Amino acid sequence: MTVVARHPIDVAASDVEADRLLNGMPRIVDAIVRDPAALFAVMTQSLDEAGHRTAGDNRAAWADTWRAVVRAMQASSAIFVVAGQPAGEVSFRVDYDVVSRAGTGPLPFADAFTWLRALYLAMICRERARIDALAATPVELLRASGSAMDEYAISWVRTWQTYWRGEGGLVDLIIETMRGTNPEQLRHVSEEATLRIHYPPIELFYRLTQREDDKFNDALADAVDLHRLFWTKDSPEFVRSRHPGGYIALAPLAIACLARDAGIAITVESDYLPVHLLEATRVGEITT
Repeated sequence: MTVVARHPIDVAASDVEADRLLNGMPRIVDAIVRDPAALFAVMTQSLDEAGHRTAGDNRAAWADTWRAVVRAMQASSAIFVVAGQPAGEVSFRVDYDVVSRAGTGPLPFADAFTWLRALYLAMICRERARIDALAATPVELLRASGSAMDEYAISWVRTWQTYWRGEGGLVDLIIETMRGTNPEQLRHVSEEATLRIHYPPIELFYRLTQREDDKFNDALADAVDLHRLFWTKDSPEFVRSRHPGGYIALAPLAIACLARDAGIAITVESDYLPVHLLEATRVGEITT
């Protein structure tokens, strides 16, 4: 077993912040009917809450931790339900509520990186229906967001869509995505974020598709270690190590969930990969 230690977190401060985020959530959910940007806020703040919860709940055993993860999953998928419907009413569940509102067509935050977060969350929550809906999302909708994206992000989306739709050409798309992370081709995402956060899951997925189990676990350990390096590089402008977005390695965790469900023994242990999320312990407890 390879153990990758998580960086130190102020548990007391995270507990306070998690409760603050939860207490403010009903107001944001209520705003979804008026403003679709509230869905993005629910997603990001629920992810932050989940990260803060794991400061004291490093195995993600608590019901509140799971609820925050599920809510982030619901909101992130709902973004593409709303953006994918240019007219008419759509309905979706957020937390314990069913929300109905008008579709909008393309949204500035319905881009490739939001799509990837939505997919990772759906994979962690084992939400196949939502995965299939995301796999059917036209890439043109993501481009229409107007968000500045390097081309590898679109290639990565197409890779996952090809995988979940069972189509051919998967390995070629993975290689195309890998090549797109070459620093010389980057225009919008920093080299550091690309090489430490975005590239490792691509290699990890490649190892999974080849069923190279030992190499998969080596790549998983590397991905988590690079995640830690990224999120502990503090600066006067931004203390990354205190940001809850770094407390869970979302993409490596999602791919590890997929690998585990496919029968690969996961031999990497880390609080960045909460075991009860990895093992789907609470899946089915909340109506999604």
